[in-house]
Amino acid sequence: MNLGFESNRPELLHTLEDVIRIFIPDVKFTGSDTCAKLRITVDSHEKIVVLARVIDKDCLKLEIKEEFHQDEEPNNQVRRLARLAVYQLLLKKTGGKGSPWGILTGTRPTKIVHRWLDKGRTFQEVERGLVKRYALAEEKARLLVQVARVQRPFLLHISSPKPVSIYIGIPFCPTRCAYCSFAGEPIGRAGTLVPAYLSALRDEIASVRQILEEFNLQVQAVYLGGGTPTCLSETDFDKLLTFIRESFPWDEVREFTVEAGRPDTLGKTKFQLMKESGVTRVSINPQSMHQETLDLIGRKHSVEEIIEKYYQAIEMKFDINMDLILGLPGETPGHVESTMEKMAKLKPDNLTVHTLAVKRNSIINRERSAFRLANSKDAEEMLEISRKKAQEMGMYPYYLYRQKNILGQLENTGYCFPGKECHYNINIMEERQTIIGLGVGAGSKFVNSQGELEDAVYNPKDISYYLKQLNLLTKKKIDKLVSIV
Repeated sequence: MNLGFESNRPELLHTLEDVIRIFIPDVKFTGSDTCAKLRITVDSHEKIVVLARVIDKDCLKLEIKEEFHQDEEPNNQVRRLARLAVYQLLLKKTGGKGSPWGILTGTRPTKIVHRWLDKGRTFQEVERGLVKRYALAEEKARLLVQVARVQRPFLLHISSPKPVSIYIGIPFCPTRCAYCSFAGEPIGRAGTLVPAYLSALRDEIASVRQILEEFNLQVQAVYLGGGTPTCLSETDFDKLLTFIRESFPWDEVREFTVEAGRPDTLGKTKFQLMKESGVTRVSINPQSMHQETLDLIGRKHSVEEIIEKYYQAIEMKFDINMDLILGLPGETPGHVESTMEKMAKLKPDNLTVHTLAVKRNSIINRERSAFRLANSKDAEEMLEISRKKAQEMGMYPYYLYRQKNILGQLENTGYCFPGKECHYNINIMEERQTIIGLGVGAGSKFVNSQGELEDAVYNPKDISYYLKQLNLLTKKKIDKLVSIV
């Protein structure tokens, strides 16, 4: 659909686009050949008044007025009210139900909860504010407050010592899953790059180690992700774990997590290597407990292997993270209920329930006609099944995030048993601790002394480009780190 846009504040179009796409996913903004025109008029003198109109054969309009708030910067308040006016107008225009997340379309909706709590609001005031100011469904507002309540003790306070977390990326997997768009290559095809990549990664780790030592920065959490780090050979995996262990001050490390998502990459030797290197958490990610689904999405392992490797990890006394994806091709709410029953028998320490997000570079997106995906109603039912079962298991939600193109305008939620929260998961979502990302596709988040995110630096997703630009990338990262310590 082609939609025209007019406003006395034309810069608002950028902030309105994702709200409009809730109702008109394929919208294009153009000055010609339009089916309708959206007109936004803002008056912000004595109070803020936003008038939104859809100009077509029906010519609907909607006006919102609000006094200036002391707790909200005026330009931010204008943007929020413009989004709210357009949301309510399109809700009326389309007769749709909108999004359970209202106008809160960002990846990290819990951040606004923590900002309000920092300013002294109560949990009840925050919940009411989310519903009133952002049009959240009441159950989503309660969920955000519940998650934030768990997270508060873990967040970095300004007066505290300044720890950092480390992310290390291994961009290799056994195969590429149909839903995946992460930086990574099948190791069978890109295996010749492994020696050069691991050598470059060690150089990057060593450079950062020098800065940590110079400024006496403590490492709180280490996360070895990817990709699938455990698809490396036993020799390469052993050398990498040893180098990581020797490179960082280990006295303050609370957790060391290894992403071992594919059970076909695990065995007793690799479990033993991880144990000897101080790994505390292992991610074994089923995504589904149905063999036909695993086969369809390109995972070359069986449901039985998932269970076998899970119990091997339990024997070694690791904390276990497991991931599921709701809405995988061909699955119904019945499939999800069956998978959650199996999770209830296993009882992993952490269970992250993702709603399928159709990524631009994924096989599912490129070959849509070959895959049957869940509709919004089924996705909502799947999410409710997972929520109820996690609650029955005694787990509670402790981190949450959203993604573009996610089924049903829903969310991803991480659950855990009491005392089993993953520090890294909280830190990467709330962005209140500096996280140094090393390796292909890794992002670094730099948090200043006031506990505010100051900047982010990302390594390239292409392995060859990473190898060529390593010195420049490392310098940029170190310069930024030095500037905030």
